[in-house]
Amino acid sequence: MRKFKLFIFQDFVAEEFQNEYFFSDSYFLFLRNFTSYFREVTITSRVIKGEATNLIPAHTVSIFRLKYDKPLELTYNPKKFFSTVSELKKECENKDILFLSWPHPISVILALIFLGKKTIVFCVRQNINQIIRSKYHGVTKFLLLFFSYLVNFIRFTFFNKQLYLTFGEEVYEEFNKSHHYVFNVKDTIDLPNVQDSIESKNHGKDYILFVGRLEKEKGLINLIKAFKSLSFLGKKLIIVGSGSQSNHLKNLVEKLNLNDIVFFLGHIPFGFQLSILYKNASLLVIPSFTEGYPKVILEAQQFSLPILASNVGGIKTMEHINSGVFKVATNSPEILKNGILEVFASDSSLLYELQKFSNLNYLKNKKNWTAIISKRILTYHETKPYISNSA
Repeated sequence: MRKFKLFIFQDFVAEEFQNEYFFSDSYFLFLRNFTSYFREVTITSRVIKGEATNLIPAHTVSIFRLKYDKPLELTYNPKKFFSTVSELKKECENKDILFLSWPHPISVILALIFLGKKTIVFCVRQNINQIIRSKYHGVTKFLLLFFSYLVNFIRFTFFNKQLYLTFGEEVYEEFNKSHHYVFNVKDTIDLPNVQDSIESKNHGKDYILFVGRLEKEKGLINLIKAFKSLSFLGKKLIIVGSGSQSNHLKNLVEKLNLNDIVFFLGHIPFGFQLSILYKNASLLVIPSFTEGYPKVILEAQQFSLPILASNVGGIKTMEHINSGVFKVATNSPEILKNGILEVFASDSSLLYELQKFSNLNYLKNKKNWTAIISKRILTYHETKPYISNSA
């Protein structure tokens, strides 16, 4: 019986169309399934107007609209920050369980407000310090690292008995060292209808695929430089995503005269169109400087897509080749180039092996993670091991 109300704070961006909300992030699909296990599920999101083409509908999830445009706005507009916190506090009053994205500053404040009063579950998807070190420089880097150390001090001091859901072994190991209740998750997503509907479509596997944010920590500069020496393979590089580095990357492609083999498709939401790209690619490349447990691996392995990835973050814990992932030591252009050449070597069975193990890894990890996590959250909520924090 579904008895409890769940409030999820995540910084999504939804498209509003005809008074309905739609999402492009496959992580929303994972969270939406909580409606099967809780009486009521509310998810926070910023909202923009759009046409909602091929997006994931909110369905029975209640959407709480965040009234800021970008998270950075909260750092230089204290009035906006505290008004947002005030509205969220009011919304959370009648909820039983708070599911909060760590280490978002609003999550930290809400957790302090309701410490010992409500069940608090933290969701940790990335190593934030690694992202800060790889993406930022100078004063910004210093301030963000200071913030990170501050919230971690708060975590060690006040949140020892809260439940942490981590995504990726590296993050799990970090949190498991200092907290009592840590559970590692793989947010496997299943789209059997999409797989079936594109089974007969074959546009030729003549391209290598990247899917993700176009940000410095994703290592795309090095991948594009690697492609300068790979034109003889007859493979295109298809880049799916958007981000602050978009113009810089396009200028780099033009500078290296790669316009005829490197193509930018922009952001494509998780669904039919992106699934076609996964299905018909010959290789997915993840050249990141830092990662948690990349959800693109889970998405791609539904289609038995071989993967080449730099050996960072949660990827470190995956078996080399036997997980369907060919791991390279670093994401330098030379090492990425050599890795891709090794995968496509004509006298090697490596590509076939990666394809086989990619599918096996997907089937092995194909679980109802929402049900598993819901049971863990409900058990934690009903036993209330955190209650001593309020003393």
